[in-house]
Amino acid sequence: MKIDWTATGLSNHETLELTALVEQLGDIGAFNPVLPVRGGARVFELARYHPRPGFYATARPHAGLDGNPRMALNYDKNRTFAIDYTYRSASNYKISGSVPVRGVIDPLRHALLLTILGGAEEGHFIPSQLELEDLQDKADWELDFDNEDHVWHGIDEVTPIPERPDALDLDRVLELGRQVLVQGWDDIGTISELMVPDE
Repeated sequence: MKIDWTATGLSNHETLELTALVEQLGDIGAFNPVLPVRGGARVFELARYHPRPGFYATARPHAGLDGNPRMALNYDKNRTFAIDYTYRSASNYKISGSVPVRGVIDPLRHALLLTILGGAEEGHFIPSQLELEDLQDKADWELDFDNEDHVWHGIDEVTPIPERPDALDLDRVLELGRQVLVQGWDDIGTISELMVPDE
């Protein structure tokens, strides 16, 4: 494993911790690892060189997540937090959503969650494949998947919130995410489901 940390400004101790975290993540398919530092106050992405054998990557601040103070979580026990995300059409129409999630959060599970949500498709994901809501269902315009619309959503924040009885189970979200890491996002299948008219 060879990772270039030059552009990060991290200490040797921090880079050693993150290297160990990459090893703990295991097989993440074609996704780039997305790694939280200091509880998520900083977030780095490892841009991988896929044609080369082994693991070669350059660490860089994650374009959408790094430096957002509302990304930071406290580790230790069960936590309830909100995943805030946005759908943006090609014409820049936006729909925002938020889902509460509850579970034990630690550096590895935090890294796994961020890798699932932000490690592929230029930092985008498909909510319904994690049992979250696809926000296109809330669109007040006619969806046009040939020209304007698509399936991708961007993560905005992962923030601590008070307990919620309707919170999703983090274990379930991560279980589904692990499947996506191996299989990739099913954008074609999701478009087909979104194009089925409501009865």
